[in-house]
Amino acid sequence: MALPSRESLCLNLGFLEKTMPQDLEEPAILITHSLGALYALRHHADYIRGLVAINAAPCFSAFTPPEILQTMKAGLEKNPRAQMRSFYAAAGLPPDHWPQGWNVPRLQEGLNWLAEWDLRPQLKALSCPVLALLGAQDQIAPLSAAQGQWQGFETHIREEAAHALPVTEPKWCADHIQRFIKTL
Repeated sequence: MALPSRESLCLNLGFLEKTMPQDLEEPAILITHSLGALYALRHHADYIRGLVAINAAPCFSAFTPPEILQTMKAGLEKNPRAQMRSFYAAAGLPPDHWPQGWNVPRLQEGLNWLAEWDLRPQLKALSCPVLALLGAQDQIAPLSAAQGQWQGFETHIREEAAHALPVTEPKWCADHIQRFIKTL
């Protein structure tokens, strides 16, 4: 792990297992990736002491046509393995990191969230520091679309990185996260 050991809690959204997210009980620094940032803004905004959003956007529907998400939902229904392999490849996730054992109904629910949730007002209402880490080669949350949604917040861009930034560039992410945490 690239970050020093700290007390932490992993909020599992249940996409790979049939476990459901836990509720936060006290303020915390949330380190999120992609849809995790939206989930945090929607369900834990009152507990955010600092937000790190990696390759995320508070409103995916602003740049993702609904047909794409519907096609992904249909792909999950028809052939989850093929759909997830396609997603992982587009995300730039190395094949040796491709998870198995998907919770298809929960993944489809997540695609609904991406289509429906606009958390830009909740982001603007935060009274804590926010750090956005973005990959310039991201095909899932393209830089040109995501960057504009993080205007006014500290943002760093990794030129050669795709959506799987936390996996492919853990040290780069950790360095920025550690500097961010020290400012809190």
